[in-house]
Amino acid sequence: MPIQYVLLERGSFVYARAYGTLTVQDLIEHEQVLLQDPRLDRGYRQLLDCRWVSDDQIDESVLTQLARVHSRNLSSVKGSRYAVVAHSVQWFRIGSHYRCEQYGMTMIIFNDPSTACIWLGIDYRQLADYRWSKIPVLSSNPQWPVVAPAV
Repeated sequence: MPIQYVLLERGSFVYARAYGTLTVQDLIEHEQVLLQDPRLDRGYRQLLDCRWVSDDQIDESVLTQLARVHSRNLSSVKGSRYAVVAHSVQWFRIGSHYRCEQYGMTMIIFNDPSTACIWLGIDYRQLADYRWSKIPVLSSNPQWPVVAPAV
């Protein structure tokens, strides 16, 4: 799966990095895996960083599938905030059409990760170790190791 994630701040923050070819099915699988992760805190914040995607196949067909996933996981997504960092027009269309407020969540598409981090209340510098992770990008393990935040 071309999306890897790490849980930080005791499961209240998700940093996810997408790379290579990203399909609608990849995004849906990521959401399903994430929402089943027992370490994920309710009302979490997620930064999905798509700057390493070379072939972005996300389109508006994702709206219905995301709605299904989020409606089945209302207790987990209620109060959550999603920031997606992407440069493709289709992501901005999705962001403007997805009615995530009906699930008690907020999603904003950004073209700059530092602005997304400000909105999420995260120090962008804190993510440096994960942006250039030594985990091979072709790894079959969809998660980075869980790391305690620096104190």
